[in-house]
Amino acid sequence: MTPICELLPWDSEFFGLRVARLTRGTMDTSACRQALDWGAAEGVQLLYFLAADDVDSWDVACDAGFRPKDIRVEMALDRPWPRPPEPGISGPVVVREAVPADLKDLLPIASSAHTDSRFFADAAVSRQKAHELYEVWLARSIEKTIADVVFVAEIDGRARSYITARIADHAGSIGLVGVGESARGRGVGTAMVQHTLRWFTARDVRAVTVVTQGRNVMAQRVYQRCGFLTSATRLWFHRWFQ
Repeated sequence: MTPICELLPWDSEFFGLRVARLTRGTMDTSACRQALDWGAAEGVQLLYFLAADDVDSWDVACDAGFRPKDIRVEMALDRPWPRPPEPGISGPVVVREAVPADLKDLLPIASSAHTDSRFFADAAVSRQKAHELYEVWLARSIEKTIADVVFVAEIDGRARSYITARIADHAGSIGLVGVGESARGRGVGTAMVQHTLRWFTARDVRAVTVVTQGRNVMAQRVYQRCGFLTSATRLWFHRWFQ
């Protein structure tokens, strides 16, 4: 039988807290009590709950001190897609594969471009760690530790935006996307997504997923223009232990 919760070693080490998550997407009063007892016994300080679209589970979570921090929007392009049209980019932009030397330009973007995430929505999370999380994510992606490829949009000889992607079990996924302030409003986000879709097509990938935040309407519009449809919405909860 799957335990109701599990410790998250990487999160715990990164945040300097004992962090865990529920292993299920729904929760009744009995399961909630079991999760809280487990958390107290294990010395957990922060417990994540990714809730399914289930209002009863939301009510149980809120009554037990969990607080909603993010709407997770899951999108999919899981049907044959035509070759995307070339985007109308304003100004000279080159989309190319990232190299380690790009990090000096990209890390400040990673630090500031993801403030719609649940870690910024939770005031109890260290601001420094919330910023640093995405810097680490991007650096590990460029190292190809957690991504197969990273593309950047180069403007005036400098990387101004990025998108990460990977393939697993013949399916593609887009991970982290960050558009620098100087690149916004120029069609760069759409160009990078379309470039990534062509990369997937060349590798015989026929289904691609991406996750974004409910508050990030601009990102949702970019994915919709590229043919993605919403496949699910879920609610992230955080429960802190005193």
